[in-house]
Amino acid sequence: MVTLLENIEPSVLVVKLKALDPDKGSNDHLLYSFSNHTSQKVCQLFTVHPVSGEVRVNGSLDYEEDISYVIYMLATDKGSVPMTGHYKVFVNIVDANDNAPEVVLTSLYGPVSEDAQFGTVVALLSVIDLDSSLNKQVNINIPANLHFKLNSFKNSYTLVTEEFLDHERISSYNITITATDAGTPPLSSHKIIKIDVSDINDNSSQFEELFYSVYISENNAPGSSLCTTKAIDRDANANAYISYSLIMGEIQGLAVSFFVSIQSGTGNIYAVGSFDYETLREFQIVVQAQDSGMPSLSSTASVHIYVLDENDHVPQILYPISYE
Repeated sequence: MVTLLENIEPSVLVVKLKALDPDKGSNDHLLYSFSNHTSQKVCQLFTVHPVSGEVRVNGSLDYEEDISYVIYMLATDKGSVPMTGHYKVFVNIVDANDNAPEVVLTSLYGPVSEDAQFGTVVALLSVIDLDSSLNKQVNINIPANLHFKLNSFKNSYTLVTEEFLDHERISSYNITITATDAGTPPLSSHKIIKIDVSDINDNSSQFEELFYSVYISENNAPGSSLCTTKAIDRDANANAYISYSLIMGEIQGLAVSFFVSIQSGTGNIYAVGSFDYETLREFQIVVQAQDSGMPSLSSTASVHIYVLDENDHVPQILYPISYE
């Protein structure tokens, strides 16, 4: 019986056969060969020298394909009536750590919501290593501080959330999973899994300024631009789409919309009519920025409008009174 490592080099000596024939002359000259019982595959993997009887490796052995072989040998003399002896050589193949473990993504549940609870499963994984024994034992890990962790059961793993996620801070993760076997030397492989984090409407629109001051001369043209209010929203997609509106109220007993209007998509504020310093010197309005999330969130800002006087009235003489 012969034991060989699967990664043995070709031409390495497996065994040297030695047969004895008590006859004399050509009758004790022996030739070695494979028997007809030897499989074609064995004949391809091994060679035998007809004179020396040396059996050598001729191809690549693979423990994962076959763990043993039987070589049927013949030793034949050169007598006028050739006589043949039969032999068996048993070859056992020993596993070498020649296969790196492979991480297989079984399922990917994504995107994962940024408000997902701790322990939410985002991916199912398995590990394959074609080697045996210690060479087949695999450990997998991911980098620390990624808000995720691995739970294991035999060769199956779940990738779960370990902390709260924040789409506004990190919208996706590229997680490198490293699998390393226990062979000597150990072999490893890497697999990168992309985890997208979906947005929820957890940020209200915020104005760049909480108070705006606008100065406009009286007798302005109707439709004159007063100012532009602007808000930003840290969310994404519909959660970040902002519409602007005026908070309804009254100015001198009249609705706010009688004096000013606002463009919902831009936050631009316009004068509806012409202002008169002598009747309205200043007023305040409140603008609301509301996102399109479900449910929607909003915030407000104040706009103080000051009407500036122009010399648009002729002076009148009150005293002395002139009588015609």
